[in-house]
This record gives sequence, structure tokens and C-alpha cells, in this order.
Amino acid sequence: MGLKLENAIYTGDNLYWLRQFPDDFVDLIYIDPPWCTNRKYNQIFRGVKGGLFNEKNELFAYMDMWGKGRIEGRLSRYIDYMRPRVRELRRVLRKTGSFYFHCDWHASHYIRLMLDQIFGYENFQNEIVWFYKTGGLSKERFGRKHDDIYFYTKSKEYTFNLQKEKSYLSHKYGFKNIEIKQDEQGYYSEVYSRDVWDIPALRGNQPETLSYPTQKPEKLLEKIIKASSNEGDLVLDAFCGCGTTSMVAHRFKRKFIGIDRSPLGCVTTRNRLNKVNSFPDMINLKFDENMSWQQAQQWCVSYIGGEVSSKLSSDKGVDGLTMSGNPIQVKHHKSPINDSVVAEFISKGMYYAKKKKGYIFSTNGFTQSAYSRAKEAKEKEGLSIGLWTPKQVEEIANRSFYTNQALEDIFE
Repeated sequence: MGLKLENAIYTGDNLYWLRQFPDDFVDLIYIDPPWCTNRKYNQIFRGVKGGLFNEKNELFAYMDMWGKGRIEGRLSRYIDYMRPRVRELRRVLRKTGSFYFHCDWHASHYIRLMLDQIFGYENFQNEIVWFYKTGGLSKERFGRKHDDIYFYTKSKEYTFNLQKEKSYLSHKYGFKNIEIKQDEQGYYSEVYSRDVWDIPALRGNQPETLSYPTQKPEKLLEKIIKASSNEGDLVLDAFCGCGTTSMVAHRFKRKFIGIDRSPLGCVTTRNRLNKVNSFPDMINLKFDENMSWQQAQQWCVSYIGGEVSSKLSSDKGVDGLTMSGNPIQVKHHKSPINDSVVAEFISKGMYYAKKKKGYIFSTNGFTQSAYSRAKEAKEKEGLSIGLWTPKQVEEIANRSFYTNQALEDIFE
């Protein structure tokens, strides 16, 4: 499985891919990860009907779900998910590199503490407030009309290119030693950029709009990329979505790497870049029979949208949990799995997780007795046990952008 360290889009769990990358080779990292909203997001397509689209002409894009229960528990699970990824992102960042984390009010207070721990309080540079004017104001509180972007560096030696912006004035008189200019909005002077950015959010009638959920305007990324990188530098977005970061990096003569778990997001990114003749390499996560057990475990669990757990005892047969908390077991054996493994998973793994649904992934398939035992558990005990091989996982996951379902919903 070859790596390409510039102008490439990687499909799959970014933690898996980041661990394959070398140290200290990226100049700028921007991420706009899930925000702990506990929602599923779809992409809207214009002019299509029926088939695999839902009644709103949508396809499933990605899931920002962190389980049920109290918000404190969901926030804790969210930070547990983000922490190892941010650590890997810091590792691949050059000493002179910069890191931007885009978030909002849902988890910003938890995120800031985590970033201080990983990058160091002394390497915090700015809390950038992106202010925008959109509809949907609340009658119960002030309108939540800004995002937070935390700007950290890896050291005290980093790239930063000063930028100027327009500061509008009520009139042009009474100012000394200041050049006053005028445009259609009025009089203004040019000042160095501040940490509050008034950049319009995307609207449906703008040419760059792809109707991809939470798509950010190119102007926002332009400001970040111009400030914290130079021509020829490498820009990484580990939650690249529909590819805004890669698109802007390419336009301003930077190299790029994008990673996203959503096949729909990666295909949208590729198609978007192809229109400007960038033609990035698409690198999909393929199963390799020579993988170690740990690699096979990570591969299978991440492809269903779950997390490998190091806290669970192996004798309970649980190697990971889906976002809904359903148990996953991975068997990397040279022979097919039989009914005794299924029975043990029911009595130990599913009992331990207290769930009615679970998944077994076998790198070398299953015997007929295994399928019979799973069917019996469904009919007599009401248990749903999915038996899957990596080939089946790969086929479904790489085509999942044609469906309106989250991966876990597909693996029935």
C-alpha cells in the first residue's frame, strides 16, 4: 500500500493514515472535524430523484454521533476520539508549522483544554472568531452566529505572513497620516488583520456551493493558508469533507493532502479538484492479507465507523465498539470461523456490552455452522449478529456514498 505525501486524497479513518505518515513533513494543518452535535449529515443533490436518494434528494455524508445519555458523557467520548488524532497531527507537523482547529460552542471549551495539553499553552496564538450573518435566530437567547478557530504553533519559530483588511469609517475627515480609500460600501483604511473575521457564510446560490453539509467558504481558508504558509508548502486537512482546504491550497500554489472517512466527501473533493486540472491521487484503504492482527483489527473497526478499544479485556471477545456502542470482534485467522466463535461472542461479548446487535469480522470467512448459529440467535434470542469478511466490508464501504445510510446502518 503506497503512500503519496502530496496532492493526494485518502479515504478512511484519518488516525489509521496519520500513523503511516512520517514525522515533521507538513507545513500547515487545518481541520474542521465533527463538532459533537449528535446529528447525521446528508449532502443535497439538485435535479435528481428516486433511486438511492431519499425524498429530499440527499445522500448520507457523515455522522457526528456520540451515543446517548448525558451531554458530559458525549463530550468525553468526543474528546477521547479527537485526542489521539490531534497528537498524530502535531507529530507530522514541522517545527515551523501551524495548526488550526475549527469548532463551535458545542465542545469549544473542552477542545481548548485538550489543545493546550498537546501543543502547550505557550504555543497558543489566537482564538479566531469567524462571524457570519445567517438566518434562524433564536427567541430564547442571543443568536449563535460565530465559530471558533484555535490557532496553535508547534514552536516559537513559525511562518506567519501579515495580512491587511479593510476597516470601514463613518467619514473620511479628522484622520491624520492615514490613507483613506473608498469602495461601494464607503470609506475605509487598511489595517492589519485582527482575530474577528467578518466573512459571509455560503449560500445556496453561490457558484462554489456544493450543498455538502457544513461546507466552509473559500475566503475563510484563503485567509488561513495565506497567513500560515508559503508557495510550495504542504497543507493537510485530516477531515477534508468536500475539499475546500485542498482546493484553496492548490489555487495558491501549495501542495495538499486531504483525508476523510466519508467516501462521498472524498469523491466530491476529487471531482472538485479535477475541474481545475489538479487530478489528485485517490488512495482508498484496501485490506492486505499480510496485515498484522492489530492492523486488521483497526481496518475492520474503522471501516464500520467504530473505534478500537484498548480498555476491553480480550477474553470477552470485544475488540471495538461502534458509535452506538455495539460490540465488534475481529478474527484474523487462516481458517474460516465456526459456530463456537459465534456462540462465545454471544455469551461474552454481547453480554458484556449489553447490546442486542454485534459484528464479527473474519479475514478468512465463516463456516456454514457459523451462519446457522447467527440465524438461530436472531430467531430465538432476538440478537442481530453481522458476519462479514474484509472483501464485503470494502465493497460496501467504498460504495456507501451511493446510499442514504450511515455505515453501521448498512451492516445488518
